[in-house]
Order: sequence, then C-alpha cells, then structure tokens
Amino acid sequence: MNASVFGCARCGALYPERVAFCSSCGSFDSLTLQSSRSADSLWRQGGECLSALDLLKRSTSGLTSEAYPALRIGREAIVAIYGPPGAGKSTLLYKFLDGMPGDVLLLSIEEGFADTVIDRLKRLEIHRSDFHLGYVRSVEEIGDLVQKHNPVAVGIDSLTMTTLTTDDVMRLSSFIGGPLLFTLHVTKDGAPAGAMTVLHASDVVVRVEGMKWALEKSRFSGSITGEV
Repeated sequence: MNASVFGCARCGALYPERVAFCSSCGSFDSLTLQSSRSADSLWRQGGECLSALDLLKRSTSGLTSEAYPALRIGREAIVAIYGPPGAGKSTLLYKFLDGMPGDVLLLSIEEGFADTVIDRLKRLEIHRSDFHLGYVRSVEEIGDLVQKHNPVAVGIDSLTMTTLTTDDVMRLSSFIGGPLLFTLHVTKDGAPAGAMTVLHASDVVVRVEGMKWALEKSRFSGSITGEV
C-alpha cells in the first residue's frame, strides 16, 4: 500500500490525501496514514510495555472541573445534562465549563439568547476572556467556531432546541477532540425530550432537579450526587 494513502478509522474508506471529513461515513477528522508494514515488522520495532496498574490508571483517566471535582468525565466524553425548567441544568453546564482550564466554548441555538446569557454570567461571576459564547444555526457553524477557538470543551444549551441528530452529536464529538456537554429539556412525565439514542450514545448522563444533580450513567465513576 502506498504511504500516501489515508484511511478512515471508523469505516475504513481510503483517500489519496488527508481530508477533514469522511464522505463515506460522515466522520470528522478520522483519517490516519495507512502503512504497508507487516505485523512482524511492527513487532520487531518493539512496543510499549505497561504494568497492570498503569493500564488501569489510563483506562479510568479523565477530566474534572474545579466546580465539580467529584464529577469525572472522559477526555472525549459526550455528557448529557437533563432536567425540568429552572432545575439548574444550564447553571451546572456554565459552572462546569468555567471550572475547566483553557478555552471553552458555549453555544446556543435559540434566538434572543443574549439577555439570558448575560444575566447568568453575571450571577455566576463568569468573566473569563477564554470563555467563548456563540449563537449558531447549523452544525457547520459549530465546526467553524471550534476551529477558530480550539476549545478544551464545548457546551450546547440546549440540544433539545436544535435539529442535531445523534449522528451529528457523534461527529461533533469526534471533531472537537474534547468533551461535548449539552442540556436537554424534559417531557411532561420527566423523561428527557428527544430521541433516546442520544442518551445511549452519551458517556455520562446527569439529571438535575431542584438545584441538585445525580449521576445516572457514567463510564468513568460510580453513582454520585451533589449540589448545583
């Protein structure tokens, strides 16, 4: 195989040059350089040797926010935060992002969101220059802002108000290369609104009610609760 061939890590499609988007499966930034070396030649070069303890530490490593040190997430985790109106889910999202070092990006799809955002920023005393906010109308605009700011994490408030599908969420998560957090509204019976597939695809699911949160699902820690 020619060394200039690039393959998609998700679907295996091949391209003569590196591209940002796989047209076969829709994945962002998933192409890697393909090698013609045999498995034997790879073994002869030597590999990485880890102890069982080192491997376990790596598998559970993740990120935390200074605002919620007990709420551990993965470095490329998809995090769903849901709850009824006024429960505190947006507050949790803002505070979690504010507690992360480095550039963060908070997105809204709702028109006229500025006044609400300003009030919340003032109340939570968030005034960092690297806490970026944006109003977007399409997944392409989200990609543009991610490329511009290169954030360590991205938040969407709220996913329910968008037309993004679960596949869109998965592609965005891969493209961002860091945690993707979003809020969800709930139905009258208290269940998360929208397709349940997005919860199945999420690595972490947090329910917020009465300014208290509870971890319902996590690949990185056991069941925990806390105050918003």
